[in-house]
Amino acid sequence: MWVRLQLDFSWWDFAFGMSRLMLPHDDTVLRSAIERRFSADGNALTTLSVRSGFDLLLGAMQWPAGSEIVCSALNIPDMTMVARENGIVPVPVDLDFERLAPDLDTIKRAITPKTKAILIAHLYGNFVPLEPIIAIARWHDLMLIEDCAENYDGVYHGHPDADVSLFSFGPLKTATSLAGGVLRTRDAWLAQRLRAFHDAWPTQSRIDYFNRLCKYGTMKFFGARWIYPTLRWFAERLVGDVDQFIHYSAKSFRPDEIMSRLRQQPCGPLLASMVRRLERFDHRRIEERTSHGKLLTRLLRDELVCPGADIEAHNYWLYPVLVADPAKTIAALADAGFDAARAESMHAIDPPADRPELDPVRVRDALEHLVLVPAYPEMPESELRRMAEVLIRVEREATTASAMRVTVKPDETACGVAGYRHDVTPSEVSAESVESR
Repeated sequence: MWVRLQLDFSWWDFAFGMSRLMLPHDDTVLRSAIERRFSADGNALTTLSVRSGFDLLLGAMQWPAGSEIVCSALNIPDMTMVARENGIVPVPVDLDFERLAPDLDTIKRAITPKTKAILIAHLYGNFVPLEPIIAIARWHDLMLIEDCAENYDGVYHGHPDADVSLFSFGPLKTATSLAGGVLRTRDAWLAQRLRAFHDAWPTQSRIDYFNRLCKYGTMKFFGARWIYPTLRWFAERLVGDVDQFIHYSAKSFRPDEIMSRLRQQPCGPLLASMVRRLERFDHRRIEERTSHGKLLTRLLRDELVCPGADIEAHNYWLYPVLVADPAKTIAALADAGFDAARAESMHAIDPPADRPELDPVRVRDALEHLVLVPAYPEMPESELRRMAEVLIRVEREATTASAMRVTVKPDETACGVAGYRHDVTPSEVSAESVESR
């Protein structure tokens, strides 16, 4: 079975991390080696995670309680949790799913005198065009923060006009070291202030990094193609909902300990692993992943909506598709040997209670229909084509079942995306579509 996502972490990387646990390190030298890749001016800071960097920023800014940050409505729950822990109110902006980008008019409507910053997340490997959003931020004298956790490609080190750029090297990310993050700012004074706050945090224990190596090494072993189907069969009978089990197993911290664990500096062995991963960054893998993403987009075009897939600046960290019946699609893919899943780690950010008009309805609807499918470099093109055939077949079956009772006009489509339709019948779709794309 083609597992939904392979850790971008080799057994050599695992062995290197283990070997560093018993050696002394000069943390200052290691941090410098990482940070100069992101800022030649010394305005970058190595953190334990992207959430640690975000928490550090909010703590250093010391905005009044009740201040607001306008943010992309689709993100991991921990980012909004960190904001609220710092007394900040996250205000969601719904997304245009053709571009996986926030709607500009909604951004403007979301800004109030309490707004201090705009936080934009680059999702699933997509690069949101920031110029018009930066223009809005400058007009209103707001900080522009970009969350680059999902689009790092070894080249992009943040938009030059973004006030803060956040990067992640956590377990599922590109060039992972199983933890670690980088915060880059264009303001030298802010960089110094952040460093002073960061230096007051305790250092992560080596035992903690050892435990992470063991945990994700185990996940990597059992995620191998030859063992995963058997493991999943047993797990379904032991725990029932395997996807929920995998999601919670992959989480880095328990809810009751997350803030204290985030407020730590990375230890020497983690820093050494980050240096190794950055120095040996595999640009060829990014090229192959991008090529696979573009091929899958061509195969599925006009049949399914693949959010943001047609954007040129895209490296396809994960591949999302919107389907009529996620459960049926996931089951059919599993029968064909493809491990797909719902986007369990993402959520729609709730609007402030007094601003229900900002509820991100497109994001909520998309999450009801969104499935993540495997499309990483290890998969041959023939398997991508076979997976596309399964996706199209299941979607046509769902379309046939709903065509007699549901009719949605193209401009009223789910998620506001033309192409995600329930009124298309099989006779309207070319029988040769799979072979010709």
